[in-house]
Amino acid sequence: MLKLKIFVLTLTALGCSTMSPEKNEKICKFPSEPVVMLEKENSILQYWDYDEGYFEGKANFQDLTFLRAYQQKVQKEVRDLSQKALWSKSYDLEKAGDQQNMRIAKTLWPKVRKINCLEALLLNLQGSRVDLISTPTEFLAFKLKKNKRVRLLYFTSNINGVRGLGFLHSKIQKFVDDNWILEKNIHNHTLNLNDKNYRGTIGPSVSDAFVFKMELKDFNLKAAVITNGFESMEVPSHMFKGLSTEY
Repeated sequence: MLKLKIFVLTLTALGCSTMSPEKNEKICKFPSEPVVMLEKENSILQYWDYDEGYFEGKANFQDLTFLRAYQQKVQKEVRDLSQKALWSKSYDLEKAGDQQNMRIAKTLWPKVRKINCLEALLLNLQGSRVDLISTPTEFLAFKLKKNKRVRLLYFTSNINGVRGLGFLHSKIQKFVDDNWILEKNIHNHTLNLNDKNYRGTIGPSVSDAFVFKMELKDFNLKAAVITNGFESMEVPSHMFKGLSTEY
């Protein structure tokens, strides 16, 4: 027994993990290093390929330090993070088109769920690039599928929005031409604590709606996912038609 204790202490001192294989498998992490397609100034486009089902059961977010820091700061400032509370705070501050989209998104509240591993990783990655509280920014990700393989694209310019959409869509077109199916558009609406309107609701904006409709037309996009770092909403493509693109 003494020898076993010494062995465990030695592993710990050397920085070796004594976590059981089962617990280690549940740690939320990317499947590999990404393939970088573009890295210029503040912009990056990269992707990961992995087997379908890789992220299932990975619910241990202990290593996602940037996401956890964001969540802790927001929870200190905002007492009620329910969609109903965030909606009530921001609805009157939005323009007519965004209000229409918020009303449509409201019908999906019963299907709102907690953020999953894939979304958490993407937001943690964004937080590693730019502080999510002091400088709210957005990433845009795409999940494509081919047979039982998945390709996950991540793109950001470290701004509150997306630029370079034409370039991004040209890359997606090449994947689609190679028989990849565009399943999901995934992006974030992180809370802006520096603004009277937190903008933490997870319904699509008019800008989002424009992109969703374009990607449905050009690539047959199946669904869109929006996360605020706590919860996520999936908008099926059949609902895109009712979304407003009018500012």
